[in-house]
Amino acid sequence: MDADGNSGLKDFENQLATDAGTDDKGTWVHKLRDAMNKLVDGTPYKGQLRAKLPKSSSAYKDFTFLDEEFSHNEDILLMLRWKDSDGNLIDHYVAVKNVTGSGSSRTVSYMDPANGATKSGTATIGGDGKLHLSHDGTD
Repeated sequence: MDADGNSGLKDFENQLATDAGTDDKGTWVHKLRDAMNKLVDGTPYKGQLRAKLPKSSSAYKDFTFLDEEFSHNEDILLMLRWKDSDGNLIDHYVAVKNVTGSGSSRTVSYMDPANGATKSGTATIGGDGKLHLSHDGTD
């Protein structure tokens, strides 16, 4: 702990943001994956804590990928994208804590890193072939 009682988490966040090339426009998904992997390189956890992306964007045309990853106890980060009231696209990462259900929808519990709150939403596959998750009342 430092003199302010912090456990070094801010240093971790800063290093991750630096390695991922985060700027005022945010962080690209593939750069976040690479930065996460860089943090575990050279540690005993390298083989266990490898971040990966789905093989293709078609992985989200159904729930097979999410169900499989979650059944293996894999941690999952989802990037949510929505339009704000001004029509701007907003991207936001959330950490999945639980996935339940079957068929054409799932209940997804996740931690919102913006405030640390655990939230829950219903996920479905939309007519556009993309995963849709309600987040704070927005699809």
